[in-house]
Amino acid sequence: MILGAVLKSGLSIFAVLAFSACALGEVTTIVEKVEASDEFQKPEKPAVAGLDDLEKMVKEKEEKKADQDKTRQEEVQKDDKLNALKKAGFATDLAQFHRIFDSEQSTDEIRGLAWSALTRKWNIAVAPDGYRTNSLVWDDRTAAPILVEGKTVALSGGASRDGIYLLVGLDDGRTEELPDAPADLLTNDAYKTDKLIMRRIPAGEFMMGSPATEDGRASDELQHKVTLTKCFYIGVFEVTQEQWKVVMKSKPSLFKNAGKSAPVDNVSWDDCQEFIKKLNSKAGGSLFCLPTEAEWEYACRAGTATRLNSGKSESDMAATGWYCGNSGVSYEGGFDLSPCSWVKDKSNKNAGTHHVGIKAPNTWGLYDMHGNVLEWCSDWFGNYPSGAVTDPSGPASGSERVFRGGGWLDDAVGCRSANRNCGAPDGPGRHLGFRLARSAGQE
Repeated sequence: MILGAVLKSGLSIFAVLAFSACALGEVTTIVEKVEASDEFQKPEKPAVAGLDDLEKMVKEKEEKKADQDKTRQEEVQKDDKLNALKKAGFATDLAQFHRIFDSEQSTDEIRGLAWSALTRKWNIAVAPDGYRTNSLVWDDRTAAPILVEGKTVALSGGASRDGIYLLVGLDDGRTEELPDAPADLLTNDAYKTDKLIMRRIPAGEFMMGSPATEDGRASDELQHKVTLTKCFYIGVFEVTQEQWKVVMKSKPSLFKNAGKSAPVDNVSWDDCQEFIKKLNSKAGGSLFCLPTEAEWEYACRAGTATRLNSGKSESDMAATGWYCGNSGVSYEGGFDLSPCSWVKDKSNKNAGTHHVGIKAPNTWGLYDMHGNVLEWCSDWFGNYPSGAVTDPSGPASGSERVFRGGGWLDDAVGCRSANRNCGAPDGPGRHLGFRLARSAGQE
C-alpha cells in the first residue's frame, strides 16, 4: 500500500529503491555502533566442556578446599595456643593464691582479699559463701576456669562476710548475725511473720541493663557497667502481710485472703518509707532502706547475664516466680483474668499473690526476685548513663519512683532481670510491694 502511494505521488520506482537502500544502510550503521558499544553484550553460546576443562575445574575446587582447611586448621592451632597460654596463666595465679592462703602470716582478711582478686581477674561469678578449697578448675571446653563443689572455708576479709545472714526482730529492731541460712528457713513461719531474714550481698561489678539482642528488651535498658563498692543486706523474702502488720499495725493488702506469708501488696513508695522509718526507730539508727535500682538488679542477677536469673525460657520463669502464666488462685478476692488479653492460660479464672519462698531461689538464696509483687526501689526513674558508673543512686529528682521484678499479672518479658517500671511515689496498687535492704558493716 505504501509503495502504491509512492508511485501515485509521481516518484519513479528507482527513486524509491534508492531511498530504501539508503535507509537500510543507516539502520545497519546504527546496529553496528550499538554492538560495538561497551554496554552491549551478545548472548554467548554455551561452551561444551571437554575432559581437560572438567579436570581443571575439579582441581581448582580441590585446591580451594585445601586452602580453606589449612586456614581453619591454623585458626584452631592459634586458638589452642592462646588457650594454653591462658590456662598456664591461670595455673600461675591459682598457685600464687594458694601460697597466700596457706601462709601462716596471712590473716582471714588477706585470704579474703586474695580470693576476691583471683575471681575478679578471671571473671568468675561466685556465690557469696566464702572460698571453696579445690573448687576452681580449668574447663578446656570453655577455655575458662569454673567452680566445682568443695569444702567451704569462711573468710573475714574481702569476700569474707559474703555468706552472713542477718536476723531482724520486727517487734524491737534487734539484729543477730548468722553464719548460714537457718536450717528451718522454709518451714518456720517466724521468718515470714514476726522476724525478717536478710542476706549479705558482696561488693562487685556487673553489666546493668540488657543487650540489644535480648528478647523483649525495652529502649530504657541501655546496658552499662556498674561497680558497687560496698556490701549490703537484702531481704531473702519480700516483706509479707504479717510483717507489715507487726510494724505498721495495719492491713493494706487487697489480697487479704492470700495468707500471712503472702507479700504485702497495695503499698505506695511513701508507705514503704513509713515502714522503714518505724523499723529504724526501733533499731535505733537509719540502716534499713529500700535497695537502689542497681543494688536490686545486682542482687536479682546473682552473677547471671540471662533474661532471668534462672535462664531464658518460659519454663525458667515458671520455676522461679509467680507470673500471669501460673498465678491462678482459688481464694476469695482474686483478680479476674477474663479481660486480660495477654494472659494465655485462663484455666484459673482469678489470679493473685502467693506465699513467699515457694519457688526456686536464685544463686544467692533470694526468693521471688521474679514475679509475685513488683518491688519498689529507692531511685527516681530516669535514663541510664551511657558509660560506667560506681554506686549509682539514680537521678537527683523526678516525678516517678522505680519498681522492679514483675508481678503476678505480668508475662515473662515483664519479669526479666533488666525490665524497668515506675510510678508515682504516692500511688499504691494491688501489684506493688517491696523488699527491705540494709547498710552493711554498721551492726
